[in-house]
Amino acid sequence: MQIKIKCVDDSQKPQQIPKNKWIKKGEWYNLIFIAWCKPEECQGFSLAEIELDETCSPYEYYKGSRFAISEQDLEKFLEFGKLCSELDTLNIQELIEETEINILEEV
Repeated sequence: MQIKIKCVDDSQKPQQIPKNKWIKKGEWYNLIFIAWCKPEECQGFSLAEIELDETCSPYEYYKGSRFAISEQDLEKFLEFGKLCSELDTLNIQELIEETEINILEEV
């Protein structure tokens, strides 16, 4: 299942993440995993194009609110979220509302 997400916020790069591992506003990425980050109480995304490795510690994921998804991919996103074991599948819609998921009306 391929889900494309667009970076809409690349501001305030954490110091621990090198420039070559940082996202760029306006760029499209392939979502490969969704995690619930407990300390921050937000969704975290893993991307196919950039791996946050041990050099980026303590960061393992990009904050979900930094990205937008096209409206046409929303159903795929919801289904993918259910497959990612760290999410409570009964509360997917609530998580989307609480974590400020951005939805693009046009691609």
